[in-house]
Amino acid sequence: MLKESLRLEDVILACHPHGWPRPLNLSVGLLEFVLVEGADWEASLPLLHVMATLARPLAGQVRHWGLEAAIQPHYALFDLRRRMAIVAHRETLLHRLTVLENITLPACYYDNCSIAAALEQLS
Repeated sequence: MLKESLRLEDVILACHPHGWPRPLNLSVGLLEFVLVEGADWEASLPLLHVMATLARPLAGQVRHWGLEAAIQPHYALFDLRRRMAIVAHRETLLHRLTVLENITLPACYYDNCSIAAALEQLS
């Protein structure tokens, strides 16, 4: 049974930020999110690129919803990436919405659907 949306195993980033664990291991459960706090946008970009399958790590394995990103066809990576929401550095969350509603808001604009419909697509 699938229990994780993202798993990084023994990952070394191309521009591994100083002070970050090396290798990097990270497991994100279903409907969980990761907050990278205290790192500026440039320092977090290598992690973001690897998590979003835009770049391969120097070492280690990246799995999205149980699928190894490195062996997926290019078109499948677009679908995996669509299911990932990112709140960029210095952007503000809308205080009347939950965190889950905030991260689904971009999908609402992209797909022209309600927050409830976007949340339903995630489950």
